Amino acid sequence: MIHFTSSAIKILQNHLPKSPDAGFRLLITRNCASIQYTLRQEESSLPNDEIIEIGEGIKLFIYADTFPLVDNTTVDFVEERTQSGFTFDNPNVIIPNCSSCESTCQEAL
Repeated sequence: MIHFTSSAIKILQNHLPKSPDAGFRLLITRNCASIQYTLRQEESSLPNDEIIEIGEGIKLFIYADTFPLVDNTTVDFVEERTQSGFTFDNPNVIIPNCSSCESTCQEAL
């Protein structure tokens, strides 16, 4: 399960799409040093999506094959003097100890 803090839910509620089928897609991109997360508005889910209700009327769509990468992740929204944005605390990330992105690093996650 993915956990959203109250501040993250509040931001998403402020940007909630109008359509009842719409929601937010969590995209996950991996490389050898990290996982990148993107949240974007979507008009509807896809047939193989995991769909999670994260707040009143807020749907989160995640591609089924990437869902295990974010299980038990906590999503927060942080506002600081110089920047603001979503943060992802993901206990599943294992960052390899290597000096370059080799094919073996791609398999470490």
